[in-house]
Amino acid sequence: SSASLFPILGTLQSLETFLSQFVRMGCVSSKSAPDAKGEIVQLKFEEVEVRTGKSAFVPAPEALAALKAGNARYVGGQAPAATRKSRILALANDGQLPMAAVLGCADSRCPAELIFNVAPGDLFVCRNAGNTVVQRGSVVASMEYCMAHLQTKLLVVLGHTKCGALN
Repeated sequence: SSASLFPILGTLQSLETFLSQFVRMGCVSSKSAPDAKGEIVQLKFEEVEVRTGKSAFVPAPEALAALKAGNARYVGGQAPAATRKSRILALANDGQLPMAAVLGCADSRCPAELIFNVAPGDLFVCRNAGNTVVQRGSVVASMEYCMAHLQTKLLVVLGHTKCGALN
C-alpha cells in the first residue's frame, strides 16, 4: 500500500464533504470536521490488481456479475473511484483486456463507464446513435476485434429510454 500526505484546507462545508468521502474510503481523521482545518492526514490506498493484456480473460458470468454490481453502486449514488497513475501506466505498457464489450448509444446521458461504475481498461465501448448495427462496418469490426483479439467473453448491447435516434 502507498500513502499520500496533504493538508485539509477549505471552508467548513467543503471540509465536511471531504471528511465524509474519507469515511467512505475507509479513512479517518483524529479530529472532528470543525477542528480538522490544517491537519495533515495520511491517506492509504490499497494496491488493486490491474487487468492488462498479460492477464487471464474474465469469464462472461463473472464479467456480468461485476457490471451488475457496478450498476448497483451507480444507482446508489456511489461515484467511481479516481484512476490511479499506476493503472494508467500498466494499461499503457501491458495493453488492455476488457472484461466486457459494450455497444451503447451515443446519447450523452448514458456513458457506459459511469453506468457500470468501472475503471479505464474494464470496458471496450462502441457508441453510435441508437446503438444500431444495420450493416457490416466499423461497429461490427470493432466488436469482432474485441471478442477475438482481446479475448472478451461478454458483449452487452446497452439501450436506454427516450432514445431520440429510435423515435
